[in-house]
Amino acid sequence: MTGIFVLFLFCSRPIYSSCFYSATKVLIFIRVAIVLPKNISFRLVIY
Repeated sequence: MTGIFVLFLFCSRPIYSSCFYSATKVLIFIRVAIVLPKNISFRLVIY
């Protein structure tokens, strides 16, 4: 978690805005990859 915070501080500078954008995309992708299988398995349990 601290690594993500350091990355956020490092990328929040205007020079590293593209770095922050790519890091945000990676975080969103990781979050989707974590959440989607849970939803799918949850629906499989329901059905």
